[in-house]
Amino acid sequence: MAKKKAGIIRIPCDGLATQEGGWVEMSSYLRTKHLPYVQALSRKDFDVTWEELSISERGNLVLSLRYAFLAVYVYNWNWKNIDGKAYPKPADNGAVFGDLRAVEFNWLWEKVWETIGEATSIPKVNDTPS
Repeated sequence: MAKKKAGIIRIPCDGLATQEGGWVEMSSYLRTKHLPYVQALSRKDFDVTWEELSISERGNLVLSLRYAFLAVYVYNWNWKNIDGKAYPKPADNGAVFGDLRAVEFNWLWEKVWETIGEATSIPKVNDTPS
Protein backbone atom coordinates (compact mmCIF):
# COMPACT_ATOMS: atom_id res chain seq x y z
CA MET A 1 0.00 0.00 0.00
CA ALA A 2 1.30 3.45 -0.90
CA LYS A 3 2.40 5.73 1.90
CA LYS A 4 -0.11 8.52 2.61
CA LYS A 5 1.31 11.98 1.95
CA ALA A 6 0.79 14.64 4.60
CA GLY A 7 -1.66 17.34 3.57
CA ILE A 8 -3.16 15.25 0.75
CA ILE A 9 -6.73 13.97 0.94
CA ARG A 10 -8.51 11.40 -1.18
CA ILE A 11 -12.04 12.29 -2.20
CA PRO A 12 -14.39 9.63 -3.57
CA CYS A 13 -16.25 10.62 -6.73
CA ASP A 14 -19.68 10.11 -5.20
CA GLY A 15 -22.36 11.54 -7.45
CA LEU A 16 -20.12 11.68 -10.53
CA ALA A 17 -21.66 9.10 -12.87
CA THR A 18 -18.79 9.22 -15.38
CA GLN A 19 -16.26 8.17 -12.73
CA GLU A 20 -18.17 5.63 -10.65
CA GLY A 21 -15.83 4.16 -8.05
CA GLY A 22 -13.31 6.90 -8.83
CA TRP A 23 -11.27 9.04 -6.49
CA VAL A 24 -9.18 12.20 -6.63
CA GLU A 25 -6.24 13.16 -4.41
CA MET A 26 -5.69 16.84 -3.78
CA SER A 27 -4.14 19.20 -1.31
CA SER A 28 -6.23 19.53 1.83
CA TYR A 29 -5.45 23.24 2.18
CA LEU A 30 -4.11 26.20 0.26
CA ARG A 31 -0.34 26.29 0.13
CA THR A 32 1.79 29.33 -0.62
CA LYS A 33 2.56 27.92 -4.09
CA HIS A 34 -1.19 28.00 -4.88
CA LEU A 35 -1.68 31.68 -4.06
CA PRO A 36 -0.51 33.20 -7.37
CA TYR A 37 -3.10 31.10 -9.20
CA VAL A 38 -5.89 31.97 -6.79
CA GLN A 39 -5.00 35.65 -7.01
CA ALA A 40 -4.89 35.53 -10.82
CA LEU A 41 -8.28 33.81 -10.95
CA SER A 42 -9.83 36.47 -8.75
CA ARG A 43 -8.40 39.43 -10.69
CA LYS A 44 -9.46 40.81 -14.00
CA ASP A 45 -6.47 43.14 -14.56
CA PHE A 46 -4.11 41.09 -16.69
CA ASP A 47 -1.48 42.51 -19.07
CA VAL A 48 -4.29 44.00 -21.10
CA THR A 49 -7.49 45.25 -19.59
CA TRP A 50 -10.26 42.69 -19.25
CA GLU A 51 -12.58 44.79 -21.38
CA GLU A 52 -10.12 44.73 -24.30
CA LEU A 53 -10.38 40.95 -24.56
CA SER A 54 -12.99 39.25 -26.71
CA ILE A 55 -15.41 36.83 -25.07
CA SER A 56 -13.44 33.84 -26.39
CA GLU A 57 -10.13 35.34 -25.24
CA ARG A 58 -11.58 35.86 -21.76
CA GLY A 59 -12.84 32.29 -21.68
CA ASN A 60 -9.53 30.85 -22.85
CA LEU A 61 -7.58 32.93 -20.34
CA VAL A 62 -9.78 31.92 -17.43
CA LEU A 63 -9.65 28.24 -18.46
CA SER A 64 -5.86 28.27 -18.80
CA LEU A 65 -5.56 29.78 -15.32
CA ARG A 66 -7.93 27.15 -13.92
CA TYR A 67 -5.96 24.36 -15.60
CA ALA A 68 -2.70 25.71 -14.16
CA PHE A 69 -4.19 25.95 -10.68
CA LEU A 70 -5.64 22.44 -10.80
CA ALA A 71 -2.28 21.09 -11.99
CA VAL A 72 -0.61 22.28 -8.76
CA TYR A 73 -3.56 21.49 -6.46
CA VAL A 74 -4.73 18.06 -7.73
CA TYR A 75 -2.11 15.33 -7.36
CA ASN A 76 -3.58 12.05 -8.49
CA TRP A 77 -6.73 10.23 -9.60
CA ASN A 78 -7.92 6.96 -11.05
CA TRP A 79 -10.14 8.55 -13.71
CA LYS A 80 -10.77 7.07 -17.13
CA ASN A 81 -11.83 8.77 -20.35
CA ILE A 82 -14.93 7.92 -22.36
CA ASP A 83 -13.03 5.02 -24.03
CA GLY A 84 -12.14 3.50 -20.64
CA LYS A 85 -8.46 4.47 -20.86
CA ALA A 86 -6.79 6.13 -17.89
CA TYR A 87 -6.45 9.88 -18.07
CA PRO A 88 -2.84 11.03 -17.62
CA LYS A 89 -1.98 11.94 -14.03
CA PRO A 90 -3.00 15.52 -13.21
CA ALA A 91 -0.02 16.72 -11.14
CA ASP A 92 1.87 19.41 -13.08
CA ASN A 93 -0.15 18.51 -16.19
CA GLY A 94 -2.56 21.36 -16.89
CA ALA A 95 -3.35 20.09 -20.38
CA VAL A 96 -5.19 17.01 -19.07
CA PHE A 97 -7.98 19.17 -17.60
CA GLY A 98 -8.94 20.32 -21.08
CA ASP A 99 -9.65 16.69 -22.02
CA LEU A 100 -12.13 16.12 -19.20
CA ARG A 101 -15.83 15.95 -19.89
CA ALA A 102 -17.61 19.13 -18.75
CA VAL A 103 -19.40 17.32 -15.93
CA GLU A 104 -16.05 16.00 -14.64
CA PHE A 105 -14.35 19.38 -14.82
CA ASN A 106 -17.25 21.08 -13.02
CA TRP A 107 -17.35 18.38 -10.32
CA LEU A 108 -13.60 18.67 -9.76
CA TRP A 109 -13.66 22.47 -9.67
CA GLU A 110 -16.46 22.45 -7.10
CA LYS A 111 -14.66 19.87 -4.93
CA VAL A 112 -11.43 21.85 -4.98
CA TRP A 113 -13.17 25.02 -3.80
CA GLU A 114 -15.23 23.08 -1.27
CA THR A 115 -12.00 21.67 0.16
CA ILE A 116 -10.34 25.08 0.23
CA GLY A 117 -13.39 26.56 1.94
CA GLU A 118 -13.38 23.88 4.64
CA ALA A 119 -9.66 24.33 5.24
CA THR A 120 -9.90 28.10 5.55
CA SER A 121 -13.06 28.37 7.63
CA ILE A 122 -12.77 29.27 11.27
CA PRO A 123 -14.38 26.68 13.55
CA LYS A 124 -17.35 27.88 15.57
CA VAL A 125 -16.64 28.50 19.21
CA ASN A 126 -18.70 26.56 21.68
CA ASP A 127 -19.52 27.49 25.26
CA THR A 128 -17.35 24.76 26.75
CA PRO A 129 -13.95 26.00 27.95
CA SER A 130 -11.01 23.92 26.80
